[in-house]
Amino acid sequence: MHDTKTRSGLRTIPLTQKALNALEAQKVQKQKIASKKEVDEPEYSDLVFVTKNNRPTQQFIIQESLKSIIEHIQMDHPEFERFSPHTFRHSFATRAIENGMHPKTLSKILGHSSTQMTMNLYCHVTDDTLFSEMKKMEQKLA
Repeated sequence: MHDTKTRSGLRTIPLTQKALNALEAQKVQKQKIASKKEVDEPEYSDLVFVTKNNRPTQQFIIQESLKSIIEHIQMDHPEFERFSPHTFRHSFATRAIENGMHPKTLSKILGHSSTQMTMNLYCHVTDDTLFSEMKKMEQKLA
């Protein structure tokens, strides 16, 4: 674990049941890996994501894995754009707003000190949202 950039970075992050189930399954995998080690390594006991040697997963491993997956997808879909793990954060924020999450709640989940920062940095309006919001307005005015 590393220090956060701001005090707002220390936070509780609620998860969906599906995410909790995935983490529980990953924890079981981690326990299998840890049980194969001859030496108990208590400093890694709380980790969920580890390498096959029960060491902390490094950021570059995740980035290389994503790069490999994207390159594979691009063979069949050359229009598929590259992205980084941070792209998931942008996507989450955009989808949260599209699904009606209150901006202040989203700001707290993302660890921002201001709602304005969240809205300016992470909330992107898709074309689908533009049209659906206009439809809502049209229905209310009818």
